[in-house]
Amino acid sequence: MELISVIIPCFKNRNTLDRAIVSVLNQTYSLIEIIVVNDCPDETKLIKSIVKKYSKVRFYSNSKNSGPSRTRNYGVQKSKGKIIAFLDADDEYHPKKIEFQIKELKPNIAITCGLTKISLDGYTTSTDHKSIKISSPNSLIYRNKLNGAGLMCFKKLFLDIGGYNENIKGNEDWDLWLRFLSKGEIVDIGKPLYLYHENSMGITSNKDHIGFWELMVVNHFYGQMKESEKNFFLRESIFLFRFFVLIFRREFTNSSPQDLLKLVQTNPHLCSLSKKLLFSIIKMRIFFLFKGLLAIKKTFYKRNIEKTIPRYNFLENQVTKYPILLKYKKPKLVAITGGTGFVGRELIKKCIAHGWHIRLLTRGNKSIPVNSHIEIFHGDLTNTIDWSGFIKNVDVIINCAGVIDDKKNINAVNVEGSLRLLNASLGKVKRWVQLSSAGVYGIPGDTIINEKSPLKPITPYEISKAKFDKILNDKAIQYKLDTVILRPTIIFGSRMTNQSIFQLVGAIKRKIFFFIGSAGYWANYIHVNDVVNALMLSAVKPNNSRKIYNISNRVTIENLVKIVCQTLYMPTPKLRLPLFVVKPFVILLGWLPFVSLTNSRLKALTSKTKYSTNFIEKNLGFKFEVSLPDGLNSFVKHFL
Repeated sequence: MELISVIIPCFKNRNTLDRAIVSVLNQTYSLIEIIVVNDCPDETKLIKSIVKKYSKVRFYSNSKNSGPSRTRNYGVQKSKGKIIAFLDADDEYHPKKIEFQIKELKPNIAITCGLTKISLDGYTTSTDHKSIKISSPNSLIYRNKLNGAGLMCFKKLFLDIGGYNENIKGNEDWDLWLRFLSKGEIVDIGKPLYLYHENSMGITSNKDHIGFWELMVVNHFYGQMKESEKNFFLRESIFLFRFFVLIFRREFTNSSPQDLLKLVQTNPHLCSLSKKLLFSIIKMRIFFLFKGLLAIKKTFYKRNIEKTIPRYNFLENQVTKYPILLKYKKPKLVAITGGTGFVGRELIKKCIAHGWHIRLLTRGNKSIPVNSHIEIFHGDLTNTIDWSGFIKNVDVIINCAGVIDDKKNINAVNVEGSLRLLNASLGKVKRWVQLSSAGVYGIPGDTIINEKSPLKPITPYEISKAKFDKILNDKAIQYKLDTVILRPTIIFGSRMTNQSIFQLVGAIKRKIFFFIGSAGYWANYIHVNDVVNALMLSAVKPNNSRKIYNISNRVTIENLVKIVCQTLYMPTPKLRLPLFVVKPFVILLGWLPFVSLTNSRLKALTSKTKYSTNFIEKNLGFKFEVSLPDGLNSFVKHFL
């Protein structure tokens, strides 16, 4: 058994360092040393006091801020193990990460793994695939498809290739992978063993100059190639591809056209014909040179808009009481699952505003607010055996937990885990409120959907939701349980995880949006505040047993775009292309990284489906608190 050194660079991560260290100490592989290297001299004493609690951890600190690459290299120099691995101080390891990786490790092989991404709202998405072996740089030169954070290798191999390039401030892991392939091979075992916590202040969130770093990596790689490999086709394909992708991804947006032109002109790997082509593309985008004129035009247009369009003063993050709820008796105790998710967070805030006492199921998320109305129950839908402490004295369970993109765990959470909690609560909890999805109706076409419409789920998420809805309904009949199933359409808000509306607003802002097909298609959205109000109303409304409610708001695509443009102070797009022209293009090119119009988004932009809300308004007395113009206006302000 070899000693493994895990290097943890730390830069202003005092709140998450404990979590990272514990995840390494909890590995099933035991022979490990942990090296923490502090890269924020102002916090040296604080970080050292945290590290002192753990006997297996050695502490070092940079005398000045040096950046992640130099900090990791320094940690490797101080390590005693023959094998090294890395962990960022705001992330975690799966308990079996090292055990699984070391089985594949050899002196000439670098190992990585899949990724579990945990968003700021607590949602998880995982990359899980079969093990793959990469032997040639050609597999990585067009795109870095490996998880750099999951690296494990022999220390000698790492030092032989020179470690991390300390002159590169972005994509340093991509550069490292390419150099590994000059000495050996890379194995990606595929399992999502590295838990990446989204961090809005992290280095990877700053993309101002990521395009330049990508080109620097490619330049560096090309300079290291053998002369026999530097043929014309390889040279042109690599550099032209990178420029095209970066330009169309708009990652040069924050760079001046002059800098970009200079970058093309001085690139020694592009022929004159390629440079002329890139010059033409870049010059078509040099509207920054007319910044003064554009500012005048924008100010003039903004004044005209403000004269003709009413301004919406709705603040999305304000928490107000929902008047209808005040008519009903407050529940003594409400148990909530999924409380750290997009909807769950807003639900907790609203419950506190109404004076409700809640018990929250959590795996230990530190972002949960400290409040006298919140009682914490540590557990997990997938593995908690004893639910007695969670359901004790509970009047209502509101089940907001749900996995969307993680195919491996969708059934484990959405069906099996929820069923275990349901079985434990039978005869002990008065009412169960289930957050489902209007996606269970599938893609019905030109029709009006109501609660009696047939279920035709398509995606694994929709199938899992439909399956548990049926289980819940059957249990309700068998055990005379009060149940309410709420089926919203696409829920939107500033912290939403669904990317559809982000992509739409982004396309409008970048002036690449165009209408498709004839006018009159519908967009079906519902603001998160209205979903929260409906959940709470479902929990307290008397005589509300075994009900299913659809909840949605809708707007035509034309009006949706108009609202967005008014908020962004932009003219509404005029271009409209026939559906029969756009559809083949999406089928052929929709998979490319710089093409944002995918087949699913095309269907969303050309839908004539409407969702009736008559039943929830009539039977539940529900009233919309947030109009679509208000909600969209508040949402779009995040793009300003």
